[in-house]
Amino acid sequence: MFVYLSKKLIFFNEFCWKIAIPNNTRLNCISWNRDQGYVAVGGDDGLLKVLKLEAATQGGQARGGLAAPSNLSMNQTLDGHKASVQVVTWNETQQKLTTSDRDGVIMVWMLYKGSWYEEMTNDRKKSTVKGMSWTRDGQKICIVYEDGAIIVGSVDGNRIWGKELKGTPLTGVQWSPDGRLLLFSVRSGELHLYDNQGAFVMRLSVQCVNLGPSRAVSIAACVWFTGPAPTNRPVLAILYENGKMQLMRNENDDLPIIVDTQMQAISCQWNHDGSILAVCGMKTSMADKESNQAMFYSAYGVHLRTLKVPGREVTSLSWEGRSLRIAFGVDSFIYFANIRPDYMWCSFGRTVAFLQADSGRDGAVFTFWDTASNQCFSKTVDVPLCVAASADHCVIAVEAPRLASRDANVSVETNFGDHPMFQLLVCNSMSTTVDSRYIDLWPHFVGMNSTHVVVASKEQFLLWPYRTPKGVSALPAAKSKRERRFHVDDTPSGVAEVLNDLDRSGFEVPSASELAVAIFSRHEPKDTQPDRASCFTCEALVPDASASCPHCGTRFPACVASGRALVNPTDAWLCSVCHHLASPAEIATRRSCPLCHGLIGATSSGARDKSLQQIISRSSTSYQQVINYHFLLLAQRQLKSGLMHSAVLTSLRLREYENVLDPEEIYGLLALASCADRSFGTASRAFIKLEALESLPEPRRAEYEELAVAIFSRHEPKDTQPDRASCFTCEALVPDASASCPHCGTRFPACVASGRALVNPTDAWLCSVCHHLASPAEIATRRSCPLCHGLIGATSSGARDSTDL
Repeated sequence: MFVYLSKKLIFFNEFCWKIAIPNNTRLNCISWNRDQGYVAVGGDDGLLKVLKLEAATQGGQARGGLAAPSNLSMNQTLDGHKASVQVVTWNETQQKLTTSDRDGVIMVWMLYKGSWYEEMTNDRKKSTVKGMSWTRDGQKICIVYEDGAIIVGSVDGNRIWGKELKGTPLTGVQWSPDGRLLLFSVRSGELHLYDNQGAFVMRLSVQCVNLGPSRAVSIAACVWFTGPAPTNRPVLAILYENGKMQLMRNENDDLPIIVDTQMQAISCQWNHDGSILAVCGMKTSMADKESNQAMFYSAYGVHLRTLKVPGREVTSLSWEGRSLRIAFGVDSFIYFANIRPDYMWCSFGRTVAFLQADSGRDGAVFTFWDTASNQCFSKTVDVPLCVAASADHCVIAVEAPRLASRDANVSVETNFGDHPMFQLLVCNSMSTTVDSRYIDLWPHFVGMNSTHVVVASKEQFLLWPYRTPKGVSALPAAKSKRERRFHVDDTPSGVAEVLNDLDRSGFEVPSASELAVAIFSRHEPKDTQPDRASCFTCEALVPDASASCPHCGTRFPACVASGRALVNPTDAWLCSVCHHLASPAEIATRRSCPLCHGLIGATSSGARDKSLQQIISRSSTSYQQVINYHFLLLAQRQLKSGLMHSAVLTSLRLREYENVLDPEEIYGLLALASCADRSFGTASRAFIKLEALESLPEPRRAEYEELAVAIFSRHEPKDTQPDRASCFTCEALVPDASASCPHCGTRFPACVASGRALVNPTDAWLCSVCHHLASPAEIATRRSCPLCHGLIGATSSGARDSTDL
C-alpha cells in the first residue's frame, strides 16, 4: 500500500488537495457516505455541510485509476444547528444523515431532488449526545448521551426502548455486525455489552490498559466492522487516548492483539473490507514541526504505513467507499489522501490472473483473462494473501476460515486443531483448481516452478511438490518428490540438499500424505450415520460413540463386556463383586463377569438399586461428600446455563458444607452468582465472608477488597424482593432463600434437582433409593433421581407420608 496526498505524488506538506471551510470555522467531525459519495462535516457555531467530489478524468476516463478529486458537484450548507456539531453519521441503506450538536439537538436529513432537507428534529434538552450508530440494515439507531441515557429508535422516528445508566457517563456506541448486541464505551475506559433489548450481558475484557477504581483511561474510538470477514480475523478495534489499542475477533476474544501506536490517539476507522485500520492522532514527541499523523495497520495489527498530516490539530478521519481515498478534518480544512493498494496479480502463458477490487460478500474474486481470445474466467476464494505463477499454472495462497472447500475436487484436512489454517490452490488458465494443500504456515511469500511451490513465513519455508492432472494419472506407480519443511536456523548444508533435490529425478515410495490424496480423491471423508440412544438424565438423543452427553454433560459408564457407552445405565447389569456395569444383552450368554470373573447369580437390573444402596451405606462420610459436591456442581451448571437466581439459592445451600468444601470456593461462587442475579445484598455478605477467611493469602484478600469496592461503588448492596412461601409447620411466610424458618426454627430440606428449599416438603417427591426429596415439577421431566440416578418408579407424593424420615 502506498499513501500520498492529492494532487501530486510528493510530500504531504507541499502539494496537497484540501478544502477550506469559510470563516476559519473549526471542524469537529467528518463522515463519508460510502454508497453515494457524499461527505458530511460538522464544526463550531452550528456548521454542517454536505459535499460531493467528482473524480478527476482525462478524456472521459479516470486517469490511471487515480481517485484524486478535481472539483465539487455539491457544496450545500445545512441550517438548523445553533451549537457546535459533535456527531455526524450516515444511514446509507435509507439515504439519511443524522447529526447532533453540543446542546443535544438531533436532526435527521433526507435527500430530495438532489438536495438535503430536514426530516425530523429531537431535543432531549438534558445532555450532550456522545455517539450515534445505525444497524447494518439501517432500521434501528442507538443514541447515547453523556449522562448515561440510551435511546433506541426506528428509522421512522419511533422510540423502541430507552434506558438510563445513572452514574455511568457514556462516550460512544457500536452495534454488533448481526444487530444482536450493543457495545457502550464508558468514560472510565470500560466497555459494557448489552443485548438489543437493553439487558446487560457483560463487561468486555480490556488488556491493553490497566483500569481500576482510581485509574481511568479515556476511549478515543471503538469501531466494530460490520461487513463479511473471516472468523479468525479481528473486526473490533478499541483505541484509547494514550495510543494503546486492542483488536478483537469477537466480543468474547480472550487473546486480543495489542498495539501501541505511540501517539495521542484521536480516532480510527476500518476500510471498506475490514482489512486496514486507519488511526489518526498527534505524536507524543513534539520535536518535529508536524505532530499530526495517520498510521495504517492491517487487521492483525501489523503496521503498514505512516502519513504526516499538516496543521495544528487533526480531529477526525473517514474512508471513501472503495477505500481509495481517505479524508481528514484538520483545523478548518478537509485534507484528502490517495490510497494506492498493492494489487495482487500474476501472468503465466497467455493468461493474466488478477484480484478484482470490488469483491462480493461471499469472498474475493480472481479473474483469469486470456489475452489472446479475450475470454475471462472467475474464481471465488477466501481471503487471498499472495499469488505466484510459472509455466501453465498459478498458485493462490488464501486464508481458510471454514472447514469446507469451494471446489468439489478439493479435499479438506481437519488436523490442525486451533491453529490458523491456510490453503494453497494451484489453478490452470481456466481458473480450475488442479491441486490444493492445507498448511499451518503463514504464507508471507509464495513462489513456484513447474514442479514445486515454495511457501515462506517469517521463520520457516515449505517445499511442496504439487501435481497436475498428468501426474495424478500416474499415481501410485510413479511419485513426485516428498514435501519438506525447513526452519531458518537449519544448517546451510540442509538447504543446499533441498536445492539439489529439485534437480534430481527418480521414483520413491509414496508418503502417507500422498496416499491420503489418492484415497480421498475417490472416497468422501464421511462417517456412516451413527446409532443413537436417549440420555438417562436429559433424554436427548446421543450417538453411541459418545462417552458423555453433549447436552447436559453427564458421563456414561462403559460396558465391561463390549466397551460401549451405557447411555442408560439404570437398566444395566451390576456385578455383585466388582460393582461394574454391563449390558444385559452381553451378560445373557456369559457365566461370569468379564472383568473380575465373579459368577453371575441372580443379581439383575432390579437388584441394582439394592446394591447401590449397600455401596452408598458403607460410609456415611463419603455419602455426605457426594451430596455436597452434587450441590456444588449443580450451582455451577445453573450459573453456566443462565439460571442466575437458582444458582444463588443453590450456592446459599453450600454454606452448610464448609467442613467439606473449600470456603473460598463456596463464597466465591455465591458472590459471582449473586452479582449475575443483581442480588448485591447477598453478594456483599459473600465478599465479607471472603475477606474474613483466615486461610486466605494477603494478595488475594486485597484483590477481593478491590473488586468489592469496584462493584459496590456502582451498585447499592441491596437484594430484590424475594419470593415467599408458607412454612409447613407454623404457616409463616418465609423467603425462598431460607434454609430454615426464622419463626419456628424448622429446617427445610433441599430439592436435589434445583437446590431450592422445600418449604412444604409434604408434597415433595421421595426417591426410593437414596431417600432424598425433590420438587414434583422438577421430577416430572426426568427418568431417574438427580442424585443417585435410581429409576423413578411408582413412588409418589402420597407414598412419602408412609416413609419414616
